[in-house]
Amino acid sequence: MPFLPATLLAGALDHLLRYSLTGCGQSGRHAAYLLDRLANQDGMGDELRGLCSRMSEALVDGAAPRTSA
Repeated sequence: MPFLPATLLAGALDHLLRYSLTGCGQSGRHAAYLLDRLANQDGMGDELRGLCSRMSEALVDGAAPRTSA
């Protein structure tokens, strides 16, 4: 059963909020995954597709574990 774009967007925003409030890497990774799924949905406008793709990439880059030196 395919997910509706609104469901994916709601899930992505929920995880994005959790990530921004708590710094939880798992929430950041879930948000990135859902945003990537949105970017690849049929029928998405070019602007929204690009925004979802850029945000997903930013989360993946920022969600990498950091090691202390």
